[in-house]
Amino acid sequence: MLFGERNQVGRRLIVLILAFSSVITLVVSVVQLAFEYRGLRNAMERELDGIAIYVPTIAGSVWDFDEKQIQRAINALILLPDLVEVRVIATDTSKQWVASKALTLNTVTRRYPLRYESRGEETDIGVLEVVGSLDGIYRQVLNSALNILLSNAVKTLLVALFMVVLIRRLVTTRLEAMASKVHALAPSMMPLRQVVETHPQPMPEGLDELDAVQWTLDRTAEDLGAAVKALDGLNQDLETRILERTKELESFSYSVSHDLRTPLRAIDGFSKILIEDYGDKLDQEGTRLLTVVRTNTNRMAQLIDDILQFSRMGRQDLSLVPVDMTHLVRAVFAELQPTCTGRDVRLEVGPLPPTLADAALIRQVLVNLLTNAIKFTQPRDVAKIEMTGSVDGAYNVFCVRDNGVGFDMRYVDKLFGVFERLHGNHEFEGTGIGLAIVRQIVVRHGGKAWAEGKLGEGAAFHFTLPHA
Repeated sequence: MLFGERNQVGRRLIVLILAFSSVITLVVSVVQLAFEYRGLRNAMERELDGIAIYVPTIAGSVWDFDEKQIQRAINALILLPDLVEVRVIATDTSKQWVASKALTLNTVTRRYPLRYESRGEETDIGVLEVVGSLDGIYRQVLNSALNILLSNAVKTLLVALFMVVLIRRLVTTRLEAMASKVHALAPSMMPLRQVVETHPQPMPEGLDELDAVQWTLDRTAEDLGAAVKALDGLNQDLETRILERTKELESFSYSVSHDLRTPLRAIDGFSKILIEDYGDKLDQEGTRLLTVVRTNTNRMAQLIDDILQFSRMGRQDLSLVPVDMTHLVRAVFAELQPTCTGRDVRLEVGPLPPTLADAALIRQVLVNLLTNAIKFTQPRDVAKIEMTGSVDGAYNVFCVRDNGVGFDMRYVDKLFGVFERLHGNHEFEGTGIGLAIVRQIVVRHGGKAWAEGKLGEGAAFHFTLPHA
């Protein structure tokens, strides 16, 4: 009733809390009663031990055979609260003197030997027996049991009620809301099963909040597994289609490049003929215009070559081998020396860790980066290019740094895009594909590429490759 008719978890929690509280109450009460009984029993034992002080007096009376004195002594002892019988037995005559009350079944008996010293020798002359009743202790424990049980029950009940209210606020209220949402979600998850051609099952009746949530999660997991399998099949089909389209585009790109190169070669050839054969008949402006035509046809041809190279990079299979980066950097820089004619270009190569990569593709990365560094340091009297590397976990981090013109970091995202340039053709030649090829190659190796720079202060291009 406290949690409503549908909240089965709430009712279970109440029953469990009350049952656990009751068990704890009983256990604590039994422990307290055991300690109290032990305390009362020890008090009685000490009282019986105190009777030993009367033993010498009674022993003297037995030696003198003074029956009145013996009887008077045991009548005085029987007045002690817990004693129900006192008996003195003479050894030589077996004479007994007894004082008693109403006997009970629950008793404790103590025996004290009676000795009398005569002429330096002790003689056993009898025995003093005292019998104590445990009924008084039992009555006290019984009275205490009612008080202890009532006190512990009240305290435990208060704690249990507090726990019930706390669980209600922190758990069951949220479970109710979650269960309502799950019941509302169950019909809406059926389209997923229809998409992957499975057979939906309705939620069983009588589930509590947690069971409903678990059932829905289990069904959702099954649906997701079926959806993943379906998506895998679709992906495979899509990859097959992409491969077919790629082959078609590759054939088309080669065909287009061939068709484009033919008129470009014709334009360049006729322009060259005009300059060579009719240069003396053209004025200065005509010669300049023909030179511009030839320059742009050459640039167009280079652009076509770069586009084809960029398209091939995504399809070329990787041949991973250990690569000595230090040797490769120096070899590439030596090949680029003709582009440094008439300039003071200095290369510093730090210790470079070996890497695991496709040597031909990494050579292309270094060619593009070092070419850029040489190109954009043209305004400097002394061009400084530095290549460094370090190991970061399973990857090597390489950096090509120069003291060139740099770039504005606001446009750093454009650097690695196709045909994206931060400088005009009148400043620096290029097609804007070199850095796009660098990123494509690095990403295919599982690494990443990024750049840092500042206008007038140079640039740094970083990339990561697997450690060999």
